[in-house]
Amino acid sequence: MPETPDGAKVQYVLDGQQRMTSLFASLKGLTVKRDKKKSDHFEDMYVDLVADKDDSIIITSITDRDHHEIIKLNDLLFGGISILADYPKSSYSGLRIIKIV
Repeated sequence: MPETPDGAKVQYVLDGQQRMTSLFASLKGLTVKRDKKKSDHFEDMYVDLVADKDDSIIITSITDRDHHEIIKLNDLLFGGISILADYPKSSYSGLRIIKIV
């Protein structure tokens, strides 16, 4: 993906293979090498628990963020209720926890 300036809203169009690769890498927290010089890092993706309805809930920059306002995507998906116990109940009361195998 191209570099995105801080504060910019961006939408990407992905073909099927890119979409599946991105989804798999996001779920596993992987780094995907695109060529000899470029790679995409999916290990540092976070869910913004206090995002407004018009904002993206998936973020990569967590500078100056309260740790109770964000949760690492991989922790949310695979950490279970013990991870959520560290967060205020209002942060996750609408979430449904499912086990992915």
